[in-house]
Amino acid sequence: MEPSLRITLDAASSRSPGWQVAQRIQYVVAQVADAYAGLPLNEVTDALARRLRGLGVNVTDRDVQRYAQAIAELPRRAGAPAPAPASPPAELRRSA
Repeated sequence: MEPSLRITLDAASSRSPGWQVAQRIQYVVAQVADAYAGLPLNEVTDALARRLRGLGVNVTDRDVQRYAQAIAELPRRAGAPAPAPASPPAELRRSA
């Protein structure tokens, strides 16, 4: 009888199922906090929701509002780059 194969699991396979989503949320919140700190809540909310959707993360509106509120209350960093303007909604874009 041949010995059975030994299978070892790497560190990634021992993580909880939602670890990639949590990592994406942390990444986006850090990016938005750096660029949008101290700006009006609606701008922060729009940027945060747009970037999270862009990475395929579905977060509840309540969570987006909570993160955006915290970011909007941060002081504006001196020398922080101006945030990129949001692209207009599809219905407002002109077709060429």
